[in-house]
Amino acid sequence: MQALERELDDLLGVLRPALTLPDAMDLSGAELSRPPAAAAAIGILDERLPSENLPVKQSFDRYRALPRRTAVLAALVELRLADAGFSDTARRLDRRVTGLIGDHNAPRQIDPLHDRLETAYFFGRIHGMPQADLLERIGVPAALVDAVQARAAAIAADADVETLASQFLAARQRLAAAASQIGLMVEEHESRRR
Repeated sequence: MQALERELDDLLGVLRPALTLPDAMDLSGAELSRPPAAAAAIGILDERLPSENLPVKQSFDRYRALPRRTAVLAALVELRLADAGFSDTARRLDRRVTGLIGDHNAPRQIDPLHDRLETAYFFGRIHGMPQADLLERIGVPAALVDAVQARAAAIAADADVETLASQFLAARQRLAAAASQIGLMVEEHESRRR
């Protein structure tokens, strides 16, 4: 039992720096905008506790013998579940947005660079970035601003995109909250050990 306690403490110690990463937005697509702390924590969990072909809860079964640590285990399970939900929703949103942009731009032989600008602008707007900051960040040439804004509005007006975007934002918020919760638990545990 003590060996399991040490193993879990070691895992939490490895997770600690990952969980302090600040949030940042990658505007290249939905899946790439996973909160950095959650992405790093999931990477560590995947490395230390591979869950391939296992239901999420079973990947933590080895620690079930630690009754005082059930809250931490529940938080780790929630992180994995939130990540799976985020990934699924993000992939569906990426496919829909990419499809709409491609369906519009390809027949018109619009430069593929424009596709990336439209994608970045759309994701920046659904993340709530101020328009001026967003335009500067992604480097939209002045001559393309109106076209990029119009396409982003058309994409956002698509019923499927509207639904998926709402689900995506909720899934991202759930994932960020799950990572934050584990971070708080790790900090609390560390402070008790001092």
